[in-house]
Amino acid sequence: MGSQIVLAQGLLKGSFIITVGCGITALLALMSSLIGARPRVSTYVLLTMVFGGVGGKVLNLMFAVMLIGWFANVADMLSVQLSGAVASTYGVSISPIVYSTVALVLMTLTGMFGFRIMERFASLMVPILSAFMLYVLFLSIGGDHIGPALARSGDGSLTATDGLSAVVGSVILAGVLAPDFTRYARDGRAAARSVLALAIGYPFIMLMAAIPALPSWSILPIRWMS
Repeated sequence: MGSQIVLAQGLLKGSFIITVGCGITALLALMSSLIGARPRVSTYVLLTMVFGGVGGKVLNLMFAVMLIGWFANVADMLSVQLSGAVASTYGVSISPIVYSTVALVLMTLTGMFGFRIMERFASLMVPILSAFMLYVLFLSIGGDHIGPALARSGDGSLTATDGLSAVVGSVILAGVLAPDFTRYARDGRAAARSVLALAIGYPFIMLMAAIPALPSWSILPIRWMS
């Protein structure tokens, strides 16, 4: 997503859109995080307390549907990238639907049985993926072609409004569902500090993924490294 926005609007405008979008979500997350840290109950219970039994169930059903759509979107993006990478590297064409199905099944099984496994897996993979992205970023800015690429104004394939909406929409549920995490926070300050992940960490990650796309002018990671 970060690469799409930067390629459409240019690095300067794209960075501004990403920062503003994450800032909006972080502000929402700050309010909901502080609320969740006080009564120490889940988002489901909070909605029931505010909107009553029926209203809470309706809103929680809506959030459940939104989460299904969010995970489906993540699986779709993963499957398209993976399908293109496998086809380019090994010459084997596999439908993205196959990858999406496998990814969604694994997500469901992890949610049902394997949160502890997921925690250990994340602890292992996050540093590895971060190091890999830093390496790709280092390679992309090391050549002579990065200067003109950074100065390009974008192709206009995505408007600023659409880009901002995409950024907010991609992480809005993290802000809304923040009480599910911050109810375990030590105090309100700890809950507030958790928002830094959205305010600083997420924009940084999106820009790390966007800058390597500029020299090749493509959102496909396989072309960044070719």
